[in-house]
Amino acid sequence: MLPRGAAWTVAIVTVVCRSTLSTIVALLLWGVLPNLVGFQTTTVMSGSMTPRLEVGDAVVVRPVDAGQLSDGQVLLFDDPDRAGALRMHRLVRVRSDGELVTKGDANDAADSTTVGSGAVHGAAFLRIPFAGLPNYWVRTDQPVPLLVGGGVVALLLAGVRLGRLLEDPEDRSRRRHRGVRLPGAHRATALGVAILVLPAGAVAAGSPAPARAAYSAVSSVSGNTWGTTCADRTPTNLGAGPVLYWGYGTLSGSDVTDLSGQGDAGTSPSGSDAAPVTCVDGFTPAAQVGMSSGTSKGLIVEKTSRSYPGTVTVATWFKTANPGGVLADFGGSSSVASPSPSTQIDRVLFMQADGNLAFGATTTSVAGLLGNPIFCTSAKPTGYADNGWHLAVASFSYRDGCTLTVDGSSVSTPTPPLTVAVLNAYSGYWRFGYDAVTSSKWTGATSRQQFQGMLDETQVYGAVVDPTPILARGH
Repeated sequence: MLPRGAAWTVAIVTVVCRSTLSTIVALLLWGVLPNLVGFQTTTVMSGSMTPRLEVGDAVVVRPVDAGQLSDGQVLLFDDPDRAGALRMHRLVRVRSDGELVTKGDANDAADSTTVGSGAVHGAAFLRIPFAGLPNYWVRTDQPVPLLVGGGVVALLLAGVRLGRLLEDPEDRSRRRHRGVRLPGAHRATALGVAILVLPAGAVAAGSPAPARAAYSAVSSVSGNTWGTTCADRTPTNLGAGPVLYWGYGTLSGSDVTDLSGQGDAGTSPSGSDAAPVTCVDGFTPAAQVGMSSGTSKGLIVEKTSRSYPGTVTVATWFKTANPGGVLADFGGSSSVASPSPSTQIDRVLFMQADGNLAFGATTTSVAGLLGNPIFCTSAKPTGYADNGWHLAVASFSYRDGCTLTVDGSSVSTPTPPLTVAVLNAYSGYWRFGYDAVTSSKWTGATSRQQFQGMLDETQVYGAVVDPTPILARGH
């Protein structure tokens, strides 16, 4: 038997571990059992409904008829802008023609596309905090938090088994020799493991599609930085569907309209070097950044933050005669007043001093320490700073590593798949044209951090996509 002091410690640890496991099991069961009675469970994949719903929450949805719809309900419906996807936003009003106007709580403007009542799956009935995180991690290719979560559960189970130390040694010996059945406490432990694993698997498998929602924002910025000289064209062949698509042809003040249907507008600082170019052969205007002085920091940045990207593809047309600078990155700052650089930077597409491109993504060591980025780098002898238009498509996933193609051709050797990837889950903004990327970490980066040239048809995808249909849209 243990000494009295040690026995009390073991007893407290066992109770805490059992209580925590019971809470986890209860949350997971709440997310799974409603499906047995005709309800639906979905996972929140974006922050457009914050603070009401957070990324990784599981939401139980109950069926509703068209006649039961009322203003203020949080609805799950087929995303009108992305085939096969779901969206969860609040119902603002029902139009006279029966179409539904919806809006994310974190958005300043209503969704640009209305929804028919037949597309509604149901109304939010119950929020289960964090219960959808396994599904979110799986769908965003983030193995590290899954491994960490599994480790925590293993520690909790080990803590539960500490309770055996409180048993009489003779009882343990007799039971070990009989070897027939588990006593109540251990049957409960085994049952707890089964109950934990099965619901977690069901949530992670995510039989219904997760609810993705678009960010949008409205702001007033004085001065028309760009202007436009021709009409924008409607993008086609979007493949998996971008989460951001800026064509720079539909502008309002210093704002950039998102063509993806996600409502993810961008903006540029007043007085920056962004400027229009004349449309040629029906193509849209391009964004001209960082051109006038070599020290100015013209950039285009998202107005509203998004969750840290796991799997991602960044694609943009670019044209420059000046090597160096950042074409795209996921940074922690949205400030365009100075503009200010980001202190957190990842998923960086930049041009090196010889005009070649590099795409870097941060990794971590097995010990969990932040390591150096992995890179995909082009090796064209003359580089791409030739004052001609080129299409760069850079992809990264924890499963496949990174790839880089230019003008439809692979220009780098794919990196090996990563078994461990960084848990660097800050919220941030896609930035194009400038950020504080230094050569000490981002190998080959130049001292001039702003890109001096033109960007056009800029796109971001939440998946690894084939560059062929993007190239087919041409420039």
